[in-house]
Amino acid sequence: MVCVALERSGMASVTAVLRSNYEKVLQHGFEIDSIDHGKLSGWRPSSVVNAVPLADQESPFDYVIVTVKNIPEVNNVPKIIAPAVTQDHTTIVLFQNGLYIEPPIIEAFPSNVVLSAPSYIGAHELNGSVIHDDHDNFHIGVFHNQALDKAMERAKLEEFAAIYNGSKVVDADIVDDIVFYRWRKVLWNGIFNPMCAITQLDSAAIRRFGGEHSLIRPGMEEMAAIAKADGYDLGAGIVDDVVDGTPLELSFRPSMLVDVDKGNPMEVEVILGNALRVAREKGVQTPILDNTYRFLKLTQARLLAARGLIVEPKELPTTDFIYKFARSAPITQAVVQYLEMERIDAHTHCVPPSYREYCLQSDFAGNGYPDGMPAIPEWSASAHIELMKKLNIKQSILSMSSPGTHLTPGNNEEGRLVTRRANIDMSKTCADHPDKFLFFASLPLPDVEGSLAEIDYALDHLGAVGFQILTNSHGIYPGDARFKPVFDKLSERKTIAFLHPTTCLIQHLGENTLSKVMPVPGFSAPMMEFMFDSTRALMNLLTSGTVDRCPGITFLACHCGGTFPPILQRVAEFSPMLPGLGNGVSAEQMKNVLQTRFYFDLAGVPFPDQIHGLLRMVDSSRLL
Repeated sequence: MVCVALERSGMASVTAVLRSNYEKVLQHGFEIDSIDHGKLSGWRPSSVVNAVPLADQESPFDYVIVTVKNIPEVNNVPKIIAPAVTQDHTTIVLFQNGLYIEPPIIEAFPSNVVLSAPSYIGAHELNGSVIHDDHDNFHIGVFHNQALDKAMERAKLEEFAAIYNGSKVVDADIVDDIVFYRWRKVLWNGIFNPMCAITQLDSAAIRRFGGEHSLIRPGMEEMAAIAKADGYDLGAGIVDDVVDGTPLELSFRPSMLVDVDKGNPMEVEVILGNALRVAREKGVQTPILDNTYRFLKLTQARLLAARGLIVEPKELPTTDFIYKFARSAPITQAVVQYLEMERIDAHTHCVPPSYREYCLQSDFAGNGYPDGMPAIPEWSASAHIELMKKLNIKQSILSMSSPGTHLTPGNNEEGRLVTRRANIDMSKTCADHPDKFLFFASLPLPDVEGSLAEIDYALDHLGAVGFQILTNSHGIYPGDARFKPVFDKLSERKTIAFLHPTTCLIQHLGENTLSKVMPVPGFSAPMMEFMFDSTRALMNLLTSGTVDRCPGITFLACHCGGTFPPILQRVAEFSPMLPGLGNGVSAEQMKNVLQTRFYFDLAGVPFPDQIHGLLRMVDSSRLL
């Protein structure tokens, strides 16, 4: 259809290089039924050839337009088009899928202008018969070559767009930054295409059968995060827009799925591989897309082997061969390194024997049932190190768990003593196993003075790497004004605040006593109430101004942020009603704070469901 648009403009003569349909088109022309150009019978461009022609130095080609599939394993685009390109003259126009496909062209032809156009044209060709059922509308721009003059590149762009639009029935829209539009297309193309090819489900079926929320949306969130790290913010709500714009009523088979149907190799590297290369360069973690790529590489290997383009060594089992083949790409090597790397566990609870014994003797665990759990567990460094070996964990960051170290409301002396003893015990464990353990020190909150002293002592003498802050300290939440000196000190010391839940406490109106909240008998607090108390703490911090006031603190929230993700918008809507907040805090403001100031650990049971809500607020680079 590119040939038709150019020829019908009356401003261009086109030489079309055809392959399998060459003889039929040469003799009978194309039979075209086009939504833009109408019915054309026996139509041919000015010239039809079956090989890339050698450029005539007296009358060189002004433009070489590339529409061939971009599959590095099969074809080398610069080598294919080289005979037709005249140095310093021919403009190369890429009507191809993929991301960052232009640099290899610039490297091969450093003195030629490169134009780039991710086409959205809907057309299907079979043996010279073309059905064109979607309007020819695309964005086109310069992919800047730093060796060339921008004004000259722009002039070539405007000239080509004018020719293409000459028929008055198509739309080639000039844009300043074509990479944005390639990211915008790969957001759909890099998700639906691979996942439909792997599952052999069409775009509607993969959504209906459950893939939308388990794969499609999370994969798009990862792709949008890569684009953002690359400097291209695709906008809030873009994933919803793209998914919702893929109708359930239309059983569309993406190009990769069609390739699998026909046994043809797919555009794996330019569509998905290049995006993941950017992710590795920018430090964006993409677990769903990484595994999609690995599965896709296996499918590609099968297709290539079936066509004799690669040979499976007989002396190696298939699994070993595929593994070696998949590892051959630089991006896959990076992914393999990531999956095989040793892990650091930021959420490891230790129970010093002295602390456990004190809690049991003093009944601080509630007759041996802390937070409704069966018992206070026993813990030893040696047993935990064995567990770390089994799970390939390089280091664990120790911390106390609920009910913390300030055990009796109002008894600051006891709180300071228990806190100091626990911190010393954790410090000693780290000193005994320096390559295995780090620790987050505890604080005797709500004792502010005791906490200020403990911050300096733990950092200066015990080697703490941060501090555990319970979601409430005898009913007082972290953003409370009474805790301002503590958070200011943490910010001044530029340290980590690890937020961990505990049982909610309430104070009844007209009473001075606090009581723990266990609404449903038999259901322990960690099962559900911990998730809600994490939500209360995050809501309190984000609406109190504490995070903005304390730029030196790195916040680590556990359990995927509890139940905060699904109610963030609700908190934003109600925030103007809170005293002192004026117009409130918008959802976008809160998401920005979470993306830039918070990390989230994946302890508990984040998969397969809870993680999706969190990834609507932050990208995968904020997950630990």
